[in-house]
Amino acid sequence: MVFEQEKIKEPLPDIERPSIPEGEPKILEKQEVQEEKQEEIQEKAKATFPSSTALIQERKKQEFSRKIENILDQDLDPFYKELSSEQKEKIYQKKAQTIEEIKKVLEKGKNIAQKVLNLIRKFLRLLPKVNQFFLEKESKIKTEKVISLFEKERNIQL
Repeated sequence: MVFEQEKIKEPLPDIERPSIPEGEPKILEKQEVQEEKQEEIQEKAKATFPSSTALIQERKKQEFSRKIENILDQDLDPFYKELSSEQKEKIYQKKAQTIEEIKKVLEKGKNIAQKVLNLIRKFLRLLPKVNQFFLEKESKIKTEKVISLFEKERNIQL
């Protein structure tokens, strides 16, 4: 028994254990990899799905275009009814082009009234059998409406 007691009293050899700081970088590396993957997923989602502010701005632009189109179409129904399908197609294309040009002029902000008036005049001249006085009157009225619409939209954004 004496022999057994001597064995127990001997110190146990030191076992090398990994220190805690060595284990932390491995955990951090895994976390960093996970964070990078999440960032990649978020970037892909942003590229695939536009942000809500971009969607709202796009909707506002579409709504603004529709309002301009409604202004251009006011009081022109009798003239549209007399058009052939070819003429209607040409008028609709020119109307879309005129709307885009009006929006560009409004964005620039220089000589807005005169440029918008000229664009609307060009558009109305495409309609057959339009009296010159009617054309001038309608183009001025439509220009005033487009400019007031633009100013309302601009004040809302500010």
